[in-house]
This record gives sequence, C-alpha cells and structure tokens, in this order.
Amino acid sequence: MAERTCLACRKVLSKDALLRYVASPDGHLTVDYTGRLPGRGAYTCVTLDCLETALKKRAFGRALKTELQPVELAELTGQLKEALETKIASLIGMGRKSQAVVSGTNEIQGRLGSRQLPGLVIVATDLSAGLYEKIKGLAQQKEVPFYRMFSKDDLGRLLGKGLRSALAFEPGGLTDRLIAELVRYQTVSGEK
Repeated sequence: MAERTCLACRKVLSKDALLRYVASPDGHLTVDYTGRLPGRGAYTCVTLDCLETALKKRAFGRALKTELQPVELAELTGQLKEALETKIASLIGMGRKSQAVVSGTNEIQGRLGSRQLPGLVIVATDLSAGLYEKIKGLAQQKEVPFYRMFSKDDLGRLLGKGLRSALAFEPGGLTDRLIAELVRYQTVSGEK
C-alpha cells in the first residue's frame, strides 16, 4: 500500500488513511476525497487540527508547487463534509441494493432486543427526542454503533421509500466501511 506524509503532523500513513487535496487549474485548493482528480496531490490526516495547521503553515502551496488562491478552513471543511455525506449516502444505497439494511423504529427496536444484533444503527436528525433516546439507549446497552445523520426524508429517499426514521445494517464489510466514514464525518463536523 502506498504511503504519504501528512503536511501538518508529518505522520507517514497509507494513502487511504489520509485526505488528498489538489489545486484546480485556477489555483483553488480542492478536497479530492475519492483520490481520483488529476494532478499533484498533498495530504493531511482526517482531523481539523491537521487541516488547520497545514493552512496556517501555507504547506499546501509548497507541496503542490503552485500559487494557491486564499482559502478558509470553513470552505475546506464544507467541501469535506459534502464529500463525506455523498460517500455515506452511496454506502447506504449499496446497503439497500444488497438488502443489508432494514428501516423503521419498531423493526430496529426489535432487532436491538434480539440475538441477531445489527452491526450499525443510524437515526434521522429530525427524530423525536423521546424515540431518539430510546433507540440510542438500546444500542448503547447492546454496544451497537449508533449515529445520527440525515433527515427522515433523506433516509427514505436513499432507500427509495417514504420517510424513514431509523436504519439498521447487518454486520459485515459494507457496515464496517460505513462506520469508518461516519467516524470521519464526526471528526470533521464535530457532531456527536
């Protein structure tokens, strides 16, 4: 596996563990979350601290060997959050296609009370506080990873259905990838 060095902390990690950035032809710094954009790349860890430090040190321009337009941390964070949301939505869609996801608060509460526990639970951001606490408590009690993301409408759209308040994913490789992306999203957004 190819390794790269973080511009800020100087840790050497695999490319997959780092974020890639490129310069657009007009000199704008762009997050290359998929790692597929053409051109020279620069890397940071997936933390706001490393991203902020690299910006303060003006390390991106040196690493990319180009003059960059001024960029704010909030702009790059926004690009990164958008890329992560897209990736997470894509993985949820893959879960739907592979029938590795079930939806509905009653179904999920039942699964959390059974022997065949889900590998992950995601609840909508606009879920009522009482139901949120109930599902969160069950998930924590059973040590099932639990995240809050997307609205009911968004979750339903990702499943090709109407409003959905909660999703549960079968344990497996897809769920592990989804959890990794959700952890990255929390790290970047500061949301819990």
